[in-house]
Formats: sequence, structure tokens, C-alpha cells
Amino acid sequence: MNRITAAIIIGAASLLSGCGSRPVTADAILRAENAIYNGNMGTAQECADSLLAFHNENPETLTPSELCRLALVYKKLADNSLTYEDINTTNALKLYKKAFATNADSVIIYRRSLTLDDAAAFEVLSSLHAMADSPVYLEAEEPLDSMGLGDAIYPESATSH
Repeated sequence: MNRITAAIIIGAASLLSGCGSRPVTADAILRAENAIYNGNMGTAQECADSLLAFHNENPETLTPSELCRLALVYKKLADNSLTYEDINTTNALKLYKKAFATNADSVIIYRRSLTLDDAAAFEVLSSLHAMADSPVYLEAEEPLDSMGLGDAIYPESATSH
């Protein structure tokens, strides 16, 4: 009887760790990553959304590197879905920002561990983060030419004025 009870408990625990319930963070991220790798974007979206909802209720559940991994999952989902591109990009950027605010060194270490394709996607998040936190000055510091380009683009034209 003890083996049957143990089997039932193990089976129930396996079901509860699925994407639709309170996920174990590393397992849920891995399932989302594997689903993307296998082209199953629906499953990846479900896993990511479930984990994000759990994280929003329990903010300390994800480490900075897990936040980065989930951000990359959302970035890849955004790249593969016109319907959810905006919301997935927003989620990716929020996760990236939280990881960066929590431990910027972990973000840098995570970035260095990525493949070239993943690094390119992650770099987009880094650029969006940098742009969101930088002031934009609309006044030109130098006169623009007829194409709207300043002398910085064509330095040789600066001497001909």
C-alpha cells in the first residue's frame, strides 16, 4: 500500500508542477525554453504566463538569472507572434529591468553565457532598457543638412561650410 500511495503522491506532484499551476521556477522556465525550441509557442506562452503570474504574486521567487531566462523566453515569444508581440516585449523588458535592478552583474554574466542568436535577442532588451532610461533631447545641437543629418555623420562637410 505504501508504494501505491507514494506513486499517487509522485503523480500528483508531477501534475501540480505543470505550467498551468504553481510552477517550480527552474522547471517551468526549462519547459518554456524547450517548447520554443520545439516550435510549440502555445505551450511556451502558457508556461511563461503561468510563471509570470506566480512571480507577480511572489516577487522573490526568481533569481536574477531566472528573470533573464524568462525575459528571453518572452522576447522569443514576441518575435514569433504578431498577436502578442507588444505584451510579450513589455513582459520581457519588465523582467530584464527587474533582473538588472536586482543584480546587474548577474545580467552581464547571463548575457555572456548565451549563444549568438540568443545573445542578439537579449541585446535588444538591453538596448530597450538603455533607451527607456535615457533622456531624449529633441533640440539639435548642430545644424542639420537637407537630409536631416548633422556634420557628425559627414565630418568632411564640416570643413566646407
